[in-house]
Amino acid sequence: MAIQVTKTPSNIEADIIEALSRTRYACSTIKRLSGGYVNFTYRGTILCPLSDGSTSVIVKHGEEYSTELRGFSASTIRCEAEQSIIRRVNQIWLQNVIYDSLSIRIPRLYHFFPQSNTQIMEDITESKTLHGGLQFLSAPTAASIGQSLGAWIASFHSWARSHTDPSFSSVLGNNGELYEKQVRRMCINLSSECENKRVVEYYRDRLLEIDKEDVGVVHGDFTSRNVLVQNSHGRAKRPISLAIVDWEACHLGNQSRDIATFIGSLYMEHHFHGIEVARSMLQGFVQGYGPLREDLAFRVVVHTGMYFFLWKIYGDGKQTEKQVRELLQLAQDLLVKGCEKDREGITQSFLGCLLKP
Repeated sequence: MAIQVTKTPSNIEADIIEALSRTRYACSTIKRLSGGYVNFTYRGTILCPLSDGSTSVIVKHGEEYSTELRGFSASTIRCEAEQSIIRRVNQIWLQNVIYDSLSIRIPRLYHFFPQSNTQIMEDITESKTLHGGLQFLSAPTAASIGQSLGAWIASFHSWARSHTDPSFSSVLGNNGELYEKQVRRMCINLSSECENKRVVEYYRDRLLEIDKEDVGVVHGDFTSRNVLVQNSHGRAKRPISLAIVDWEACHLGNQSRDIATFIGSLYMEHHFHGIEVARSMLQGFVQGYGPLREDLAFRVVVHTGMYFFLWKIYGDGKQTEKQVRELLQLAQDLLVKGCEKDREGITQSFLGCLLKP
C-alpha cells in the first residue's frame, strides 16, 4: 500500500482511496476531519461492512510535513508509536473500563500499513469532543467524567510503568520529537511573554531536572480535545461512553505532564469561556487520579504553569487582553510556587486540590 509523497491534500486523498481499494477497507468516499494539524485524518465510508457491523472507519495517514503548519516537520515514527500503544492497550483490561455509569476505552485499530504510515481505526460514531460538549454538561456529570478520566489515566500510568518491553520502549523512546517541539515553543513564548526574566532562566534550568525524574509512558497530548464523548446526556439509561484518541505524541517522559495538560486545558475553558463546570471536572479528575506524592504534585504545578504559555494554540482568538494578561501572571506564579515547592501558596490556588490527602 505505497502512497506517493505529495504536497497536495487532494492527491493524498486520491492515493488513499486507490490504495484502500485493494483491501477489505475499500471506501466509496473519504472526508477529511478538522482539528488535527500533524496528520491527515479522514472518515471513510466503506463499501462492505466489517465483521463488527461498522460501515465507516477513520483513516489516519502520516507525512513528515503538515499542510496546516508552514515549515513544520516531524518524523513518521509517531505513526508506529501510536499504533503500537493502541494495540497494547487494546489487549488489556484498560481497553474498556466501567466507572459507575461511564465507560472509557480507546478506539480499536483494525490495521496498520507501515509502508505508507496509514492506520485504519474504529470510527466512534455520534460523538463529539469533550472540549466541544463541556458547556452542556451538568456539574455532577462533569465531576463524574473528570473522576473517571482521572482513575483511567492513573491506571494507564501504573500499567505502563510495569508492562514495557525493549522493542516497545525503543519505539516510544524515539518518539519524543513532538514533545520537544512543544517545549521549544513553550520556552519561546515564556521568553517573550514573561516579564520576570529570573523566572525564565530558573524554569529552564528546572525543566531539564524535572523531565528526567520518574520517567514512564505518557499519552503526550491528554486534553479535553482528545476525549470523545457519546451519549453525553445519558439518554435511555445508556452509560456515557468516553474514548481517548490521538496517541501519536505518546513517548517516554515524566507522567506528571499528562495530569498537567488535562488540568491546564480545563482551566483555560473556565478562564477564557467562563465554563463553570470545567472546575467541577478538574476537581473530579484530581480526586479520581488519587493521592499524589508531594514532589509529583509540585511537578504538576510547574507543568500546568508552563502549559498556559501555549494559550494561543488552544485559544479561539476571542480572548481579551485582560484575560491573557491574567492567565500569564497565573502561569508565572505557578512556575515559581512549583519550583520553590511553596506548599502554602499552592494550597491557596485553584491547584490546592493536588495537595489534599
